[in-house]
Amino acid sequence: MSTPTAAQATAFVNDAELPAPHRRRGAEPDAPPPVFDASKDQAVVAGSGVVSFKAGIPAARRQAVADSLLLAQLILKNKGVSPDDTQNWYHGYGSVLANLGWLVQTCELTDYVSGEAGLDVHEAIMAVAAVLLGPGAVAAAPLIEATLKALQSMDTSTPWITLFNRESRRANTASFQIALAEPDADGNLTVSLMAFSLSASTTVTQVLFVKVTNNDASLKRFSTTAQINLSVLDAVQGTLQQKVASFTSSYLSALPDLS
Repeated sequence: MSTPTAAQATAFVNDAELPAPHRRRGAEPDAPPPVFDASKDQAVVAGSGVVSFKAGIPAARRQAVADSLLLAQLILKNKGVSPDDTQNWYHGYGSVLANLGWLVQTCELTDYVSGEAGLDVHEAIMAVAAVLLGPGAVAAAPLIEATLKALQSMDTSTPWITLFNRESRRANTASFQIALAEPDADGNLTVSLMAFSLSASTTVTQVLFVKVTNNDASLKRFSTTAQINLSVLDAVQGTLQQKVASFTSSYLSALPDLS
């Protein structure tokens, strides 16, 4: 797929059909909108995904990346594509991002296979990240690790984990995404995308603690990288933010400080 122009990306956002905004239940806490800070490493929950930002990425671009990931989820939800339909869901996810100027490398969904019995999901994510990030893993791994530790130490009453659990878990399955956005020396923005689909023999509660074994749980993974056309992202940022504005308080929330 060729890179869209700014006008084509804007038209795509304007024409996107989204579901009705999420209605809060009486006991469900409000999620304050993330305050993006270019000087910090940050992580933000976007529905069933978590995106971590390395310091140096401007606040407006952080917002646009989070909004892009949210828009992809909302479009698929409106189309009735279930995350349990893993192949079609992840292909649709990548297709939406491509329409927003993300140059997504082709990658197929595969089973995660570990030589170590009883590896938990947290460890599996770090193993996938090490392969995906290659030489950059040494520098980026601490940020992913800090993000996962924030998820593991969750207080289930906090807004960000409430919305993450709501969007990622369904009885014996869980589908979630982990993304890492990094600036490079040339000022470009690269996002490493990892998506996981977990099927377990028992009800999934704290997904990162589930052990991946042949008998009790299986994990499928999708991992790829995307370089974002910044002229397209910057041009569409305002339209994108407006498009998802009515969903932001229900789907976007910052994790605790990672420093």
